[in-house]
Amino acid sequence: MSRLTSAARQAVLDFGLGRQALAWRRSNPLILMYHGVADRKAVPGTIRNLDSKHIPVDAFARQLRVLKRWRKVLPLTDLVQGLIRGDDMRNTVALTFDDGYENNVTRAAPMLADFGMCGTFYLTTGYVGAERWVWNDLLEFVLDQARVAEINVPALGRRLPLGSTERKLQALAQIKVSMKTRQEVEYLDEVRELARQAGVECHSPQDDYRFMSWDQARGLLAGGFEVGAHTVNHPILSRVPIEVAQREILQSRDAIVEQLGSCSKVFCYPNGKPQDYTRDIIEFCRQHFVAALATARGPAKATELFELRRLGPSGGVSEDHIEWCLLRER
Repeated sequence: MSRLTSAARQAVLDFGLGRQALAWRRSNPLILMYHGVADRKAVPGTIRNLDSKHIPVDAFARQLRVLKRWRKVLPLTDLVQGLIRGDDMRNTVALTFDDGYENNVTRAAPMLADFGMCGTFYLTTGYVGAERWVWNDLLEFVLDQARVAEINVPALGRRLPLGSTERKLQALAQIKVSMKTRQEVEYLDEVRELARQAGVECHSPQDDYRFMSWDQARGLLAGGFEVGAHTVNHPILSRVPIEVAQREILQSRDAIVEQLGSCSKVFCYPNGKPQDYTRDIIEFCRQHFVAALATARGPAKATELFELRRLGPSGGVSEDHIEWCLLRER
């Protein structure tokens, strides 16, 4: 099936049918999910940003050009309110950015402004204005900088080879999966132990690992963008006690209101897969928000207001990629 889908995609794009189809085909409303915008593609020989978590700036510009021509980009709040009212929201798109990285301010927001587009930026408030690492960012940094042949990973109960870029990528994936499926919320101590083994110094996060300040967040709001809550510490909410999850949600929202004066009424679940939040968490969000964003793939539907699906187009660097994303979702 995947081969058929790839073949169909290539046939459409090879014959230049993608843009023709975008011109006449009315698609369901879509919410696009980004994390950040990098100043360039991943550097060969490293594993930093090889998954395009931070989309290269030139690729982001190409995607915005496609959206500007073929779709109506709305503030997320307007798209959600349209769903609630039952309006015809076909051909509309909203853009969201998760976590609160500084490059959202320095690269993404100015580009959106140049295109006359809006976006909603979700802040993990415990990291805003703090010199804190997200554990999986630090893990990527440590493995990228490691110059040892292998490393002992207690979480896996074995040693992993690090002798090549491919081996480092495999190790990164295995360790991340292991940590995300366990009950602990704080993994930084374990990652720092891996750094000690690898002889890597964990200085303050820099470049695309760095988070924005509250002053920068105020600038986003002043520039006409939306800012929303994404918890305080980015825990997987289904893996912490319900009272902890509730505090993470409300304290994040309240910090944004205190610092900025307002907060989006649409919440954003950390990680956002169906197993990452529970029915109790959904019901809690219903009491305090009008909707909530997940990361399951698909169009936005009024019947799923507290599990709104999104598309993550960051992995593709061409106009073809965003065209296919827009075309395939019905």
